[in-house]
Amino acid sequence: MKKTLTATSLMLLFLLSLTSPLLTTLPHDESVNMAGRATACTGSICINEVIPNPNGYDDATYPGGEWLELYNSGTVDVDLTGWKVTNSASQNLNFDSNSIVGYQSGNSSTWTISAGEYVVIARNGNSSFYMTNTGMSMTLVDNNNNNLHQATWGSVTSGKSYQQDPSSATANWVQTNNPTPGQVNTATVSNNLIPGDIIITEVMANSWPSYDNASWPEGEWVEILNTGNGDIDLTGYTIEDAAGNVLTLNTSHLVNASQSMLITPGQHRIVAVNATGGYGVLNNGVETLTLKWPNGSRSQEISWSSTVQGFSLMESTQTSAPWTYSPYPTPEGMNPLPMELMPRQVGDVAMTEILSNATNDGAPFPDGEWIELHNTGSGSIDLMGWSIMDGMGNLTFLDPGTLVFNSTQGSTVIDPDGRRLVQFTSYTELWDNYNHVFLRDMTEQVVDSADYTTDYGEDMALIRGSDPSDSWTPAAWKTPGQPEPGSMPSATTVRFSEILPDAVGSDSQMWPNGEWIELYNYGAVDVDVAGWKLQAASR
Repeated sequence: MKKTLTATSLMLLFLLSLTSPLLTTLPHDESVNMAGRATACTGSICINEVIPNPNGYDDATYPGGEWLELYNSGTVDVDLTGWKVTNSASQNLNFDSNSIVGYQSGNSSTWTISAGEYVVIARNGNSSFYMTNTGMSMTLVDNNNNNLHQATWGSVTSGKSYQQDPSSATANWVQTNNPTPGQVNTATVSNNLIPGDIIITEVMANSWPSYDNASWPEGEWVEILNTGNGDIDLTGYTIEDAAGNVLTLNTSHLVNASQSMLITPGQHRIVAVNATGGYGVLNNGVETLTLKWPNGSRSQEISWSSTVQGFSLMESTQTSAPWTYSPYPTPEGMNPLPMELMPRQVGDVAMTEILSNATNDGAPFPDGEWIELHNTGSGSIDLMGWSIMDGMGNLTFLDPGTLVFNSTQGSTVIDPDGRRLVQFTSYTELWDNYNHVFLRDMTEQVVDSADYTTDYGEDMALIRGSDPSDSWTPAAWKTPGQPEPGSMPSATTVRFSEILPDAVGSDSQMWPNGEWIELYNYGAVDVDVAGWKLQAASR
């Protein structure tokens, strides 16, 4: 008897080992990717329109909330009693007195769909059924449990309805111009881009110093350009973000729309939030904007992944990459070159050291922020009328007030191999953690560019790397008005040989306790170190 049980058990285990891999690979309904799973309708009663993401609450009472529309393309009236829709999460919405819009007890015509008629089925507060905003399928089932039609959608926009793609019954459903419950659908909005002469060229999504919802010229804004050869009427064009917020090109948002709704060839115009709400519209983090034709078709789509206060965004030089930071904002004007292509060290005078995070921002040198300039040419240059511009477009003009006094040079002159310091004591201060900095000559041409992307700490000077296009990084120590550390050859034979940076007990104790550094002379001649000093990077 024990042998029989053992044999039977082994046989069962063998069979389970064969079948269990198959069982574990079957997906749960909710995890099935429904993209491209729509079907053609197999009967005369079909789903005609759905709104999975209505404005307001999804379970609101009709006309709010989620709903779907049926259409009878046949010649016979059909009783909808016992019909339902089932979603890909296996939830049912039965067609009954709660869901059939216009249902009247005792009046059978209200639950019958006549030939050529539309009927709206609404969620109407039903908590056991929903339509997702990020992708789902929904199947129409008749009273005999036959699956007649399946609708499938991907990510959907708030307040927009969707219908079957006219070009493919098995593709995800596409957006209509406007919801039309109980009526013929409006023109379908293509999921494909239909490029036009109007394009988005620059975006200010994170304004500074104003709030995002401030009136133009402050606040958030989008710049558009007419790349065509003729005037274009902007009436009906819209810009929509990923959350479904819409900026209509009208007198509320199109700057100077009251003067003209036309955009001429080569003209830039601004679409601004313009204090039309309590908050801004554009996300400071991940965001997508879609420029739409007056008929609702998508003309252009742009996206970005992050922003910095006061910095505008422009198209990246890398194909299909998110938009990147513009060197500086140029609303209603041509964009500058990308930051990596901006001029660097093209003249005799260039930036050589930057202190962006001082102990006392806004104070005069040496406590405040400063930028060091170096003249590598053979002649003296008067810097009067030159300027420094940051990545937000703020200008600091070089004059006797902004140039630190230097007794060996004229008030605004920089001599050959001379160095001058520019101090920031007025409105403009340098951002600590991120900035673009440009040196401009008196003709407003950029002759040098610099950028830094990290706050390395207070009182830490930044210098250019071996590759001029790289972001600036910390110097070994500050050298305002002097050559940068490591830029001058050293004739000494003295070097560090040992360091104790973390002593036992108090670091400031007298030797042999406390911190210490050992020096070693590897040369053949004695060196007098009187007057030498040790200097840390930020002190």
